Amino acid sequence: PQVALLYPIASHQKNGTRPYSNSTYKLEGSLYMILDNQFPVEILMEHHLLGNMSKYPLIVIPECNYLDPEFRSVLKHYVEDGGKLLVVGSETAELFRDELGITSLDQQEALPQFIAAENKIGGIRSPFARVALSDGAEVISNFYKASDFAQKGEIIASSSRKVGKGTIAAIYFNAGSAYTEYKSHLLRDYVGEHIASLFPEPDVTIKGSRLVHVAMNKKDDRTLINLINVSGDHNTKSVIGYDEIPYLKDLRVEIKTGSQPKKIILQPEGRELAVEFKNGVSKVIVPELHIHSVLEII
Repeated sequence: PQVALLYPIASHQKNGTRPYSNSTYKLEGSLYMILDNQFPVEILMEHHLLGNMSKYPLIVIPECNYLDPEFRSVLKHYVEDGGKLLVVGSETAELFRDELGITSLDQQEALPQFIAAENKIGGIRSPFARVALSDGAEVISNFYKASDFAQKGEIIASSSRKVGKGTIAAIYFNAGSAYTEYKSHLLRDYVGEHIASLFPEPDVTIKGSRLVHVAMNKKDDRTLINLINVSGDHNTKSVIGYDEIPYLKDLRVEIKTGSQPKKIILQPEGRELAVEFKNGVSKVIVPELHIHSVLEII
């Protein structure tokens, strides 16, 4: 368990226009923002999370406009007990007004706005919520009026608040839908900063390329770190097929193993890698990642 992304089935059923509709683009946007920031993530419906929330350091609620009141109550207890919750979307934030310390909230139509991340600034266009917050809430970011760091506006783009032992944070615009419509490294990094503030020590970190998705598994007494090369033209809708994926080189992988492993093997190559172990963290270098390789930790 690392990051849990809710598939809000109650909202999906409430808003579905026909049986078996495939209106999951809002979920997909949040999913790829998490994956593109190289956090391992599981998609879980409400009944999967009930009784299992405490296993997950972070739960992300994507864009939705309804959650069952009983489920929202369980989420509140999860945060009060020390959990971290990230809420994405203007309507989603309205479901957590009390927990976020929102004193007023007005839904706004899509307008050009500017956000900043990693010392970069750029534009988005999305519906957003104009909010006012109580004294107990902390503003994380504001919208900018233009692509200029000197023109920081007063409209709040995201905030957080302590609830019991845990923290709830919200992004007050539809970042998932925006990321589905157009992928932007700025929006990726913006959301990544929010995730990292709530979940600063994931079990796996990758350095050397942002074009790697990470999935973690356990099998018997072994940990399996899946590394997936996501370079290539798969995100270009006008491309029907492609026959080459550029390989990635010299990826530095850091894994929280606790104790020093006997060995780490790169599969399916069957190649044992040199391990640098210090303070509970094992570091290896993957010389080449072509499509999909697995680090088998023994």
